[in-house]
Amino acid sequence: MTNLNNTTMSSSHPSSMTVHMGAHIELPVRSPSRDELKQTMLSSEQAAVAFNLPFYYFRNPYKRKQLQIPHYYINKLVRYRLDELRVWHAQLGEILRAQSTAQEGGVAHA
Repeated sequence: MTNLNNTTMSSSHPSSMTVHMGAHIELPVRSPSRDELKQTMLSSEQAAVAFNLPFYYFRNPYKRKQLQIPHYYINKLVRYRLDELRVWHAQLGEILRAQSTAQEGGVAHA
C-alpha cells in the first residue's frame, strides 16, 4: 500500500494497477519514482479552484473525456496531478477550438 498525499493506492501487485488518462487508455503502472511520489495530487474540487474552472469539468466523467483532462482513479476516487493539469490547461484553448470546429462542420449553415 502506497500513500500519496493522503490518498491511498493499493493493489495486490503494482503491475496489476491501471492509470486512466483523459482518453481512458489503460496503461500498466510501473513503480513510481521519488519525484512522482512527491507530486501534488488534487481532488476535483481543488482542481476546479486552482484553475478557476467549473467543478463539473472535473467531476463529470463525460466532460473529463470530452476535454481530455488527465486523471487517475485511486480506489474509487478521481485525482489529478498538478503538473499534468498545468500542461492540459495551457492546451485547453486548442482543444476547445478543435471541438467547436468539428461541431460547426457537422451543422449546415443557411
